[in-house]
Amino acid sequence: MIVYENIPEKVSEYRGTIEVYEDEILQVDLDAKSVVARHPEWRWRCKSRNGQILAQGKAIGVGRGLSTPSTPSTRRG
Repeated sequence: MIVYENIPEKVSEYRGTIEVYEDEILQVDLDAKSVVARHPEWRWRCKSRNGQILAQGKAIGVGRGLSTPSTPSTRRG
C-alpha cells in the first residue's frame, strides 16, 4: 500500500500495483566497434486500481546492485 499525506489532517491511502522493469544500457566504443559496458536500468511505477500512475522513478545500476538511485517523481491525483 502506498500512503501519501497530501492533507495534514487526512491521510490518503492508495491500493495498487508496483511494477519494476529492467532495461539494459550499452556503452559502445565506436572506434573499436565493441561494447564497453552493460548497465541495468531499473524503472518502476505504482499504479492504482483504476490505472492512474501514482508515482514513478528509475535508477541506473552496476551489475545487479543499484549504484545511483534517482529521486522518484510523484504525481498526485
